[in-house]
Amino acid sequence: MRAAGRTTRTMLRLLPEWTWWIGQAGLLEQPSPDDERATLVTITDAGRALLGRVMPGHIQVTRLLLDPLSDQDLDHLRDIMTRVRDHRRAQPPRSAAPRKPRPAPAQEC
Repeated sequence: MRAAGRTTRTMLRLLPEWTWWIGQAGLLEQPSPDDERATLVTITDAGRALLGRVMPGHIQVTRLLLDPLSDQDLDHLRDIMTRVRDHRRAQPPRSAAPRKPRPAPAQEC
C-alpha cells in the first residue's frame, strides 16, 4: 500500500483491522484474482466520493490542532503517541478478554 508516495509498514499492519468494516460500508473492494493468499484493496467510487467530502475538513482540523506546535513539540507528540500505540498493541484485544457478568435485571414488585 502506498501513502504519500511510499509504502508504510504501519498501514500494512492496520489493513486487516480496518478494511473489513470499510468494505462492509461499500467503500473498498478486495479482489484477489491471481492469488487467494493476497488481498488487493481497491477503493470504490463511493469510497472516492466520501474521501472527497471528508478530507478537506479533516485537513482543516488537523492543521488547526497541529500548526501551533513547533517541530520539537511534534517530535515529542510522536514519541508519546508511539508509546501509547505500542502499549495498546501489547494488550490483548478487548474481544479476546472474558466478558464481565452483567448484573441480573431488577425484579419488579
